[in-house]
Parts: sequence; structure tokens; C-alpha cells
Amino acid sequence: PANLAVANFVGDFNIFDPGTVNRLFGITAQASWAVRPEAIDISSADRKPAINGVTVETEVTVTAVQILGAMVRHYTRAQDVMIKVDLLNKPDQRLFQIGEKARISIARNAIAEMTE
Repeated sequence: PANLAVANFVGDFNIFDPGTVNRLFGITAQASWAVRPEAIDISSADRKPAINGVTVETEVTVTAVQILGAMVRHYTRAQDVMIKVDLLNKPDQRLFQIGEKARISIARNAIAEMTE
């Protein structure tokens, strides 16, 4: 998307303002981030964080799970921020449970930096 207004209008994005980026991911951002739900990976909370510079990560709590045909949407919360995570609905796909702690990771190349 060209900017935040377009991202909010045409797509299903998670929008993180610079202050939220800093609180959740410990990164100083100059602009808001727009991240599509399917660009976020979710794994068990006990998985060791990847420190590779390629992804950003934070801990979340699963608040709801919806099966949407070919997709499974996990609604998660990190501190006071709701984050949508979409996974393919595969027979062997693990479904996280409501209240379960998890870890999300976002590839840096999946982050669109947005201005007003």
C-alpha cells in the first residue's frame, strides 16, 4: 500500500505505530509498520528466539481462533495490541488454544513502512 490510509482501506493489515514497534519489538522505527496476517509466523512460546537480524519477534497470548476455510486466523495479543496471524488450514497444522502463550515472528522483508 502507498500509505496508512490505503492500508487501512484496502487491506487486512496489522498496523504498528512507531511507539508500538519499540514496545513490542525493541526497535526504533521512523514510520508505522503494516504487516499482512499471513506474513506472520506463530510458534510455541518455549521456542528459543531467533537472533538473526532477518526477523523480529515478540511473545503473544492467543485470544481467539477462527477456521476460515483454507485459512486459520489466530487473534493474539501482545501487551495491549491485538495482532492477527493467518496460517494455512492443513490437516497436520497445530491449532493454538485460547489463553495459550506463543511467539510470533515477522520477516523484515514482510514489513511495509508507512507514512501518513
